Amino acid sequence: MLYFNSMEEQYKQWAKYYDLFTEEGQTEAELSFIEFIFEKYSNSEIKKVLDATCGTGRHAIPLAKKGYELLANDLSSEMLAVAKEKATAHEIDLTFNQEDMRKIDWQEEFDAVICINSAFNYMHTDEDAEKALNNFYKALRPGGMAIVDLANFFKFFAEYKNEIASEHQKDRLTGKRVGKHSIQTKNAMFFHEEQSQIFNDKGEVIHEIHELHQLRMFNYHEILRFLKGAGFSKIMCFSKFDDREEAGDDANRLIFVAIK
Repeated sequence: MLYFNSMEEQYKQWAKYYDLFTEEGQTEAELSFIEFIFEKYSNSEIKKVLDATCGTGRHAIPLAKKGYELLANDLSSEMLAVAKEKATAHEIDLTFNQEDMRKIDWQEEFDAVICINSAFNYMHTDEDAEKALNNFYKALRPGGMAIVDLANFFKFFAEYKNEIASEHQKDRLTGKRVGKHSIQTKNAMFFHEEQSQIFNDKGEVIHEIHELHQLRMFNYHEILRFLKGAGFSKIMCFSKFDDREEAGDDANRLIFVAIK
């Protein structure tokens, strides 16, 4: 069994199986929402997009297929390697970059920045959050937009379960995962500990990982403050990727859309 507690080490071992655990229809819903936001709220045509935490390219590759010019960035070289393999297989021309979102340094180069699937919850401190959002703001052209998707753990508490088991199948592989949760209220941290096993089509375990994810429990008002501090003017928040109206108090997620 392998145990990791740093983000880089987790995804170094996990990258090749990451897509196995993506829920059916999840990527399609996220992409539909992203394009809806681009079309409804952009002040100008969206052409060049920075996927700040692209992972295995779940969003970057389909968006590039649709004609957007994508720069796919991620902290993990192993996740980028998977994304590059997928882009090659789909004959998609993408530009890749490996960097922490707190350290990216582009100046007014993009029409949109996206940060999807709770990656922002790994920004543990106010300073982390401010650095990342300031970088997104600087990277955008005037009138550009950022879409930042966070888990709303305060909603999760209403249906809190200490342990959740799930099973996923894809490409003749089966992934079984047990997630255990705990909370540290002092620093507003949510701990998600996972034991995952990957089985081949013969039922044999071919990979096993024990992970510990430490995610900050941001609330709406904190992110709103950070976005305003970065300089964003119009700021909206949506509850889930199926929604086309702004979120209410019972938001499942905090999907912020911010215009420069």
